[in-house]
Amino acid sequence: LSTRRGQVLQTDYLPDNLVHVHAQAPLSEMQTYSSTLESITHGSGSFEMTYSHDETAPAHVQKQQVEAHNQEQ
Repeated sequence: LSTRRGQVLQTDYLPDNLVHVHAQAPLSEMQTYSSTLESITHGSGSFEMTYSHDETAPAHVQKQQVEAHNQEQ
């Protein structure tokens, strides 16, 4: 999650060697997370997303978005 600008809030260790991770990450960074999680857990991982809040994107992300939009014009 850290490579997706995510922040781990809490980690719960469960029976049967399971881990429940509570985290926040930008929606734009989660587009391909399902396939990444499946790959790193060999198909045994799952995740759930719920809306948390809006936040201003970092300057470098804003710049990338503006440049991508300008190229579309």
